[in-house]
Amino acid sequence: MDPSSKCSELSNPAARATIEHLGGRAVRGFLIAMAVAMSFLWAVTAQAQSDKSDFDLACAITTGAQMNEDEQRAAATMPAFSFYIGRLSVRDDRTNWTIVVASRLAEKQ
Repeated sequence: MDPSSKCSELSNPAARATIEHLGGRAVRGFLIAMAVAMSFLWAVTAQAQSDKSDFDLACAITTGAQMNEDEQRAAATMPAFSFYIGRLSVRDDRTNWTIVVASRLAEKQ
């Protein structure tokens, strides 16, 4: 196919309409694919945030349990306990996480 025949195809209104229609379908398909991908990523991110909170709570409970063993261990684990309580508080500042951890520890005893 020579270059002049391509120009004549694009100057044909029916051919141009077909190309524009296919381009519109491609853009629409791309936008739908992006919307699906973004909703999937949002769901994965929400689950990851939940998993991080669960992990931080488990770590706070573990360090809280270690603090109850003796004074030396309490002094050693206090920074870690404060760190995990701080991370939980950043995610949800309405909950008193120290009380949540204390109640979980009381349940386990």
